[in-house]
Amino acid sequence: MAPIMQKQPGKVARNLLKWAAGLALSAIPVGSVAQEAAAPAPAPADATAQKPNIVLIVADDLGYGELSCQGGKTVYTPNIDSIARNGVRFTDGYVSSPVCSPSRAGIITGQYQTRFGYEFNSSEAKLPLGIPTLPRRMFENGYAAALFGKWHLGEEKGYRPLERGFDRFWGFLRGGHSYRGTSPENPIIDGFTPVEKQDEYLTDAISNRAANYIRANQHRPFFLMVSYNAVHTPVHVNASREARFSYIPEPRERALRTMLAAMDDGVGKILLTLRKTNMLDRTLVIFVSDNGNTPASQIEDNGGFRAGKASLYEGGIRVPMMMQWPGVLPAGVVYEKPVISLDLTATIIATGGGNLKDYPELDGVDLRPYLTGENNGDPHEALFWRIGQQRAVRKGKYKLVQIYSDGPTELYDLSADPGETANIADQHPEVVRELEDAYAQWNKGNAEPLWGRSARAKDPLDDWEGESPERPDPWIQPPSQ
Repeated sequence: MAPIMQKQPGKVARNLLKWAAGLALSAIPVGSVAQEAAAPAPAPADATAQKPNIVLIVADDLGYGELSCQGGKTVYTPNIDSIARNGVRFTDGYVSSPVCSPSRAGIITGQYQTRFGYEFNSSEAKLPLGIPTLPRRMFENGYAAALFGKWHLGEEKGYRPLERGFDRFWGFLRGGHSYRGTSPENPIIDGFTPVEKQDEYLTDAISNRAANYIRANQHRPFFLMVSYNAVHTPVHVNASREARFSYIPEPRERALRTMLAAMDDGVGKILLTLRKTNMLDRTLVIFVSDNGNTPASQIEDNGGFRAGKASLYEGGIRVPMMMQWPGVLPAGVVYEKPVISLDLTATIIATGGGNLKDYPELDGVDLRPYLTGENNGDPHEALFWRIGQQRAVRKGKYKLVQIYSDGPTELYDLSADPGETANIADQHPEVVRELEDAYAQWNKGNAEPLWGRSARAKDPLDDWEGESPERPDPWIQPPSQ
């Protein structure tokens, strides 16, 4: 596939670029944060031979069309955009689930999470013991592994980040958290210890600790996962940054823009720290959202896609996804073939020196050969999803989706109808049969859900009450969930 280069910005966009030229560096929040405790290892004799670093940045509930590089016109996001400009942006990048915790289980294992019963969001959710994790694989390949921010894969003893492969953790264990302070019920945790005081705006605190970790680990390869809770509810801002959007009269709209701007500032701080420590050229940086947005955290739409979080229509599972590695991956390229977040896991392991033949459980592929032109084929013959009654298959330009078991089987040609507005199942029964057969074969490898509602449940979100994925009512989670 010939790469499609990004279009040059128009006059309005050029003016905006001039306005923001210094924003990526000058507006990055500067916080007073204690140096990370981990002591740097001795520098290798040949620093050029050191393995590449990997930084995986995960946003929370960020819709497809909210970044300016994705067509968003509400908030200019120069730092996140720079990853696409200096690397590869995926137009058809998917996650393996339309809700937070199962999606993250897919990323952290590289497997379809339904293979081990991790189907629903739930207060019971925890990554089953014995399932290999990405940080554990990276440790086996000689990497330090750190997580700053959201975990959402288990709160109990034995299931926490430092017990699942990370050797450094600062953040929270649940699915959401206030952006201000901490609490005994849902604490900010440093390692295993709840912190007594947390005064920084949480997005800034995560970014600052990630940057400090980079500075403290310049002489050993690291896998750093920066797991923001932005732009997930609750809607909290800090006053100094909100002033950038003082021209927005509606408070909630102004606040949501500020939350996205804070995350973009944080990504800028991380990239700047890599540059200042001369590590940018030997670091693979990946940005992805865990699922589509909701009306509660929506700044713009999901890029014109149907529905959002909780739905297997495109708005719930097609997300912003991009990566950069200067000198290794091409710059300014748009990749249009379908890929999935499970590929990020495989790519990270392979980048760290792992032989994917040694990890047969992985459902993803190493994307690097596809991005450099070494392999011009399709990364996947088909992609699959299951959550409750919902099921979906994407193969080539066609997507089969069924929202309810007693509802219609829908078929869409995404090349002509990315908004999934015209069901063409009746016109192409042979395609429907082909995709149904492929799904049935894939589903044989899945397990029954370990918790939450049964596979007969109408609502895939067992901690939301009765909301259909098509309803416009906001799905607002309390901060403790």
